[in-house]
Formats: sequence, structure tokens, C-alpha cells
Amino acid sequence: MNERLTFNAGVRECRTRRARPLSAAPPVARPNASATIRGDERRPGRARSARRSATSTDWAWLGLLAFTAVLFLRPQDHIPFIGILHLAEMFAIVGLAGMIASRMSQGLPPIPFTPEIGGLCAFGGAMLIGVPFSFWPGGSVKDFVEIYLKVLVIVMLMLHALDRAERIDRFTALIVLCSTLVAIGSLFDYMRGIHLVEGGRLSGAVGGILGNPNDLALNMVVFLPFALAAAFKPGPAPRRGAAALCAMVMMTTIVLTKSRGGFLGLGAMLVMVVITSVRVRPAIGVAAVVAVLAAVPLAPASFWSRMVSIFDQEKDTTGSRQARLDLMHEGVRVFLANPVFGVGLGQFVNYDPTSRKEAWHVTHNATLQVAAELGIVGLIPFIYLILRAALAAKVARRALMPPTRRAHRRPMHAGRDRPAPDPEWDTLLTLVTALGPALLGWIVCAQFASVALNWTFYFVLGIVVATREACLRFNTARAPSLVRAS
Repeated sequence: MNERLTFNAGVRECRTRRARPLSAAPPVARPNASATIRGDERRPGRARSARRSATSTDWAWLGLLAFTAVLFLRPQDHIPFIGILHLAEMFAIVGLAGMIASRMSQGLPPIPFTPEIGGLCAFGGAMLIGVPFSFWPGGSVKDFVEIYLKVLVIVMLMLHALDRAERIDRFTALIVLCSTLVAIGSLFDYMRGIHLVEGGRLSGAVGGILGNPNDLALNMVVFLPFALAAAFKPGPAPRRGAAALCAMVMMTTIVLTKSRGGFLGLGAMLVMVVITSVRVRPAIGVAAVVAVLAAVPLAPASFWSRMVSIFDQEKDTTGSRQARLDLMHEGVRVFLANPVFGVGLGQFVNYDPTSRKEAWHVTHNATLQVAAELGIVGLIPFIYLILRAALAAKVARRALMPPTRRAHRRPMHAGRDRPAPDPEWDTLLTLVTALGPALLGWIVCAQFASVALNWTFYFVLGIVVATREACLRFNTARAPSLVRAS
């Protein structure tokens, strides 16, 4: 529960003046050379160098994929001697070097910069400013170097490497696949009666960000929307079937963790899935509801008993409910006693252990974690990052599906007026349908876990921002086609 993450870890246009409904794919435009490049690379003079780089090996992209696979699957947990190779660090360095070399060859700054990167830098600056006031300065510096600095580097790498819809789609598919593999391993452990905690709660088959029931449930909740959306994305039936199977395995895992925070996060996430999909792909929301109705009778009685304890203290036989409340009260007390700089990054667990009811424990609340450890100085940029992620998801959706007047809409008919399918639009639609639910699921689950420095949020942040940029580029590229069509 107090785990510290390390680095081991030619299409015909629709000839009509009326706007098309949101569920119809827009006409495809052939973007010019500069429109196919990332936001800070749109100057035509650099199109030639960008095309040259597209023909060479993209080490930034490959490094990001390899790092992510190692972070989630943690092969060193099963093959100990692999640990000495530090695969995650090695792949991250390869990706970082590839990013810098690629950007420098195009005359760009070594690292991409967006308002979100600025927020991450401010958050990191708050950690460093608070070091002199930390309960244990050395421990705070260690956590900054071993955890946050690496998170910052990987988010930058994501914003560079995830430069088009296809890559974002493949990246999220990799995360879903890795999460499913860990979930399958955990389910096998559950059937064998191993890796169980607190009287039968499912724990992760690996360590790291999937190592305990609450973190395992949180990650399944966050990445489940991408599996659900992919299951209804137009494409080959085998791929859609595989995505549906992944979603079933992930949902089963959430239930067997018996995580109360995961249960609340799952409920909030599924509601958001219905809301975001009802106007574009209603089948996704219907599938989510059917999945829940099918899972209810299959859940063990111990699951429902634990969920009832959210509201009834008498049903909590382990005392964890009261302990969580005590820790939240202590988190508020520590924040009020140190409101500006907090007690130092990672130091709530060490602070004032003699007078606390729940000594040597974390806050089990991401917001209180930041408030108690970094004070107002850290809490402001942390909340800013969450709000920026939500805004980026909203911007991406509006860029992909700009609002139209109801009077100008008309139903699509078979024949000449139906625009040809657009794979890029389908991919972006799949992503924007999943972004809001994923972020909301994290926000809810994070109120019951100390995951402010957990990799999950920062992966979601990178995916959201990269999708926003891809949707804005797509919107810019299709604008001439929409003008001609009108």
C-alpha cells in the first residue's frame, strides 16, 4: 500500500451544404505535407526532413513501447537475473536519445512543450522547493529522482512519439494487452489460492503499479474504457473479439480484487461510457450495461459484503474502513499544520509516528497525499494537471465532432450521399470515447489510494494530450474539404 515505484519498471466528398450527424464519418481530406507533422513542426520548410525521418527507425517510438511493456509486465519478477539489466531504464534512455536526435535533426527544441508539460515542471518544482522543509530531505530527493523525474521524461517521450492516431491506438492497445495478461495471471493465482490478501482479495501477479488489490483495480478501471471502445471500432472481427475478451477479463479482475475504491471508480466510469458513447456509438454503452448486469449475479457474496461496508461500518470485519477515515483525518491535520510546503515528498508515512493512530501508513487519498506532503505549493499544480487533462479530452472531442445546429442535420442514406469510411476518424473517435471515462475512473479511484506519483495518471495524461493534438491536426486537415463540400 505504500509502494514506491522505481524504473524497473482519393475519396469522394459528400456534396451537400448540410452538416452531417455526429455518427457519420467526415469527408477525407488529403492533408498537405506540413499538416501531417506534429503541432510544433507544421512549418512547410521542415516537411522534407520529417519525411526523411519517417523512413528511418524511430527509436523514440520503439523505446516507448518497450518501456511500457516492461513497466506493466515486469519480467524481472519472474526471471530474477533480468533485473540486473535494468530493462526499463535502458529502453527509456533509448527512447529519450531517439527523441532528442529526431527533434534536433528537424531544428526543433530537444523536448516538446505544451501547457501540460509546464504543469508537470511546476509540480516538480514544488517538490524541490519543499526539500528544505521536508521531514527527511534525503528521502524527498530520492523520491523525486527515482520516481517523478522519470515520469516527467516519459510523458515528454509520449508527446513526441504519439504523433498520429495510429500510434496512439497501438499504444493504448499495448497497455490493454499488458493489463489483460497480468489480469489472466492474477486470475490463475486466484484459482490456485495464491497471492491473496485480506481473506481472499485478488492481488496482482506482478509487482509495480499492479502489485496490490487497490492498484490492480484502479488500473483495470482506467484502461477498461479503451478495451470497450476498441471492441466496437470498425475493423476485423478477430481484433474486435479480442478487445471484448480483454474487457471481460479486466472487469472480472476488478470484481475479484474486492476493492471498494475500484468498485466506485468502475461505476462512475461506466456511467461516463454511456454518456460519451450514446451519440456516436450507442452499442458501447449498451454493452457496458449488459456487462454489469451479467457480472452482478456472478460476483461472490464476499464481494457484496465488502461493498456494503462502504456505508455500514458493522460490515467491515477488517477495520480498514475506520483506518482509512483516521488516515484522512490525519492527512488533513498534517496539511493544516504545514499548509505551504507540506512535510516533504513521500514523508507523510514517516511524519510524527508517535501521536498518530495509523502510524507508518500513507493517506490512501491522492489529493490529501499531495496536500500533506507538498502543501499549497504542490496542490495547485497537481489540480491544474487534472483540470488540463479534462480540458484536453473536451477539446479533442469538439475538434473531432464540432457542434452543429439541429436544424441543419439530416439522416444519412445509402447511396451517393454516404461518405466513405475514414479509418483515421474511426480511430480518433474510439480514443475520444474512452478518454473521459478513463480519466473519471482514475479521479474516483484516486480518492481511495495514494497514487499521486503512480504511473497510471501520467500515462492517461500523455494519451489525452496526444489525442487532442491528433484531433486538432485532423480538424485542420479536413477543413478545406468541408469548405468545398458546403
